[in-house]
Amino acid sequence: MSTASLIDAGHHEQYHRDKKLSAFVNVISPTSEPRAFKGPITADVLKDVKAVWFFGPTRDLKTEELAELDSFMTKGGSIILLANKLTPNFESLIKKYGVSLAEQVVSPTYITYINPYHVSVQHGLVNRALTHFMQDDQNASFAYPEGNTLDVNSPSVIMLASGQSSYPLNRPIISYATVGNSGGSLTVIGTPHMFNDEWIRKECNEKLLQFLLELILTKREELNSIDAEHPEVTERWYTPDVASMSERLRSCIQESEKMRTNFTDNFDRGLFKMDMGFVADTQDLAKTLGLKNEPLETVTPQFDTALPPLTPAVFPPQMREPPGPVLELFDLDDAFASPKTRLAQLAQRTTPRNAEKFVIQSAKILGILPKLPDDKQTGKNVLEYVFTQVVRWKRQSAD
Repeated sequence: MSTASLIDAGHHEQYHRDKKLSAFVNVISPTSEPRAFKGPITADVLKDVKAVWFFGPTRDLKTEELAELDSFMTKGGSIILLANKLTPNFESLIKKYGVSLAEQVVSPTYITYINPYHVSVQHGLVNRALTHFMQDDQNASFAYPEGNTLDVNSPSVIMLASGQSSYPLNRPIISYATVGNSGGSLTVIGTPHMFNDEWIRKECNEKLLQFLLELILTKREELNSIDAEHPEVTERWYTPDVASMSERLRSCIQESEKMRTNFTDNFDRGLFKMDMGFVADTQDLAKTLGLKNEPLETVTPQFDTALPPLTPAVFPPQMREPPGPVLELFDLDDAFASPKTRLAQLAQRTTPRNAEKFVIQSAKILGILPKLPDDKQTGKNVLEYVFTQVVRWKRQSAD
């Protein structure tokens, strides 16, 4: 089986190779041959394919296609499904491996994005294999736009959760399942937008995609078995549907004490009544106390001063000087280092696996990246720009 990746466009996907996936194609091209296909899925179509990608399908699978996909995974193929809504056959495909879509993820506070459905996942790494891969970014965050949480059961395992800054709190958003003994797999991501041209470059989404490619296609990465069996996620919390319950009111009957035989005894007339028997005694009370029986006079209140009078100071107040700036908070080496020094430090920190990241960061240091368009800021475009400038310089020197 080859390492070709089939990007499906035959089920009315929200994104495909010719629609907002150019950056995605550039990322997977060194690892896998991207192919676009628009038509029914058959055994001939899947013959030389390693992985099939679905980006938000809106048309349902046929029964024959569902059987072909099951057979494809059993023979060692991989399916990556990115969706926040599923049709019945797609639901049955993932439910067979213990996965189903749940609630939508929202951000209860403003962190990075204004839209509450555009969530910045903080501290969402569940499996230490992904943590090891993100060694340069231990607190890596991911952009998760308009996505759902997942209910994950065996044989699927949890790879990434919604983190501590979103709601539902720390619930699964990416699952992975191994199918058969030939290396097949099923990966479910609760949003179709995570790797499109708008979101793939934000936060650590591109690095997450590279991990998925090495896990699914090249098999260079493996999930940690301990974290897979005992993931640190919270249980699902079911919230009652208050809106629907308010439309179905129910009466409440309480048990009361036994009624008396004579119902008039149930009323206590002594609690609320007018009694005129003490009016005469009240009028004679002034004579008993030796007071004049006349209307009371208004007494003018006297207010005491709350604070003592102010006394002028003999000596002028001494104002303290503000403390100096805390210079220890500034890294002077990084702030005033020359580009050559920063390049040397970057070369020491970067591993050979992250060669493209080294090229892009070097371009930022040397001021090359702002000269390139936003859609052409990959390592390949940076090297092309540098080679072009070198050739122009040599031509000018020769002339």
